Amino acid sequence: MKWFKYESHHAKLFAIRGSLGLLILFPLLGHDGSSAAGQSSQAAWEYTLKEEGAVSAKPLLLDNTCQLPVNFRVDRKGSFIRLMRPVDSIVVNPGSKVNVGVTLDAKGLKGNKAYRGKIIVKCLDCKKQPRCGIKEQSELGVVLHVVKPTSTTRAGKAESARIVANLVRELKSLSAFLNDKVLGLEKVTGLLPGGTSETGYDAREFVALIEDVRRRLLGAMENEKLDALKEYAIKYLPLKSALPTVIVMTEEAAAASPGPWAFSFAPSRRPHAFRGPLKERLIVTAASANASLNSIRGLLARLEANADPITLRVISVPEGANIKFETMGGKEKYKSGTNGNIDNFFRGIYRITVSKTGYLNIVHDSQEVGFGNIGDGAIECQLVTSGEAILCKFR
Repeated sequence: MKWFKYESHHAKLFAIRGSLGLLILFPLLGHDGSSAAGQSSQAAWEYTLKEEGAVSAKPLLLDNTCQLPVNFRVDRKGSFIRLMRPVDSIVVNPGSKVNVGVTLDAKGLKGNKAYRGKIIVKCLDCKKQPRCGIKEQSELGVVLHVVKPTSTTRAGKAESARIVANLVRELKSLSAFLNDKVLGLEKVTGLLPGGTSETGYDAREFVALIEDVRRRLLGAMENEKLDALKEYAIKYLPLKSALPTVIVMTEEAAAASPGPWAFSFAPSRRPHAFRGPLKERLIVTAASANASLNSIRGLLARLEANADPITLRVISVPEGANIKFETMGGKEKYKSGTNGNIDNFFRGIYRITVSKTGYLNIVHDSQEVGFGNIGDGAIECQLVTSGEAILCKFR
């Protein structure tokens, strides 16, 4: 027989129940702007999403009220339906619930069309438990309406594309500038205390180059949409105070120095035959300089690879939470409800707050978001009512 179970306005469920108590609970829609198409296996989910990778997600809850464990497999028909955990075998213990996340993904689908699919829940060991009377297969129909983006959305994407194009052009120019300036730096070879030879760059010249690159890079990221990406650049740019320097003795037009450099006059300990006067020079060693240069080159490459904005999926369990993204300076950049998506999201470092009435707030003070993602990304949050808040997962 079928049981229909209604809870709060934010968590309506319909259930298919076996004679001894297995509940397979599917959330009905309607509280978030999408419409419920009925309580049967036909189109229990109906969503409207934008094309170009818009996504949304709902929990699929398996609730075993039987006296024995039950083993399920969850399948789907429809390429736009994605299951967010391994679903070949899900064992649900008596009195327990398992949440199977589901993503509806419109990426690559044409607008102004409806796509139909279904989620199939199978009980793998029902025949071994005939007394439980569990239904061997239940189906949840899914309809996804894909619409074309509005002119406002297209205008926002066009503006973002211009910002990204300008940034990428500046990054390429800065990379060429850095390589050219490094070739022009003076290389200095001298002796360390103890007689070891060391090669590097004049510290004043090298630090001036690093500071010039820093100034040019941050200047290329003045657009407010790049605030969080700029925070990322600041985090990984080498600081002049962190560059290790050493003093070496070189052959220059200066008087010989006494003290620790006296070894320079002992031919048997002198790796180089200094014939002229000696002078102390402050240098950044070649190893330290190359490490800093490689760090900057790697940062420029990462910024170029991650300059494009993404579509960010925001998922919470339970749904209906609010999420806010701020810069480290406290400037609010994005604010959204969960179980939807944020389009045109620029990657970077954010302070993130997830909140829902009756649940503990989740706070990420300094979180890198979106790096390594091509096209989209996701943040998944599990809210709790007591104890310690659980940090969100990013992918």
